[in-house]
Amino acid sequence: MLEIPAYLNAAPALLRELCEWATARAAKGGSPLKVMLTKGSALSSERECAFIYGKESAAAPNKAATESRYKQLVHQAISCKKSAITPVIATHNPFDLAYALLDWGRSGRKGLPPFIFRAGLGNHLGRMLATQGAQVVLTIGTSAEEGDIYGFEDYLLELVNELS
Repeated sequence: MLEIPAYLNAAPALLRELCEWATARAAKGGSPLKVMLTKGSALSSERECAFIYGKESAAAPNKAATESRYKQLVHQAISCKKSAITPVIATHNPFDLAYALLDWGRSGRKGLPPFIFRAGLGNHLGRMLATQGAQVVLTIGTSAEEGDIYGFEDYLLELVNELS
């Protein structure tokens, strides 16, 4: 599974290229490519690396741009030929989930898209979608070297910032 974070400015172009490649692959009998659509799973690391190396960040300038791009990516992935790409929706925002479900329904695709949620934050959404037949995965980021929760504190801070 490939992850495409919406905060990256190049995300729409990358998804477009992946859709073209996956469509050609499917035409030769290949299976659909799973593409996980996230908003900012590594945004803090991206900004930190840009700062450390004195580079311009490849991230969106603000949260509104990322939110808008996320919806664009969801639509773009769902619109790609269903035998080519299976979009995996990764968000805890109920409005974005509703958008993805409506777009999925309008596309003529059967069933529900797969979903990924951060354990402890999306359990209730996952249970609700699973009762409707969706494939749901709960994840928690860990570091193999340290065995500690990796990036979870950054994630919680981002959520607090969203709510404030």
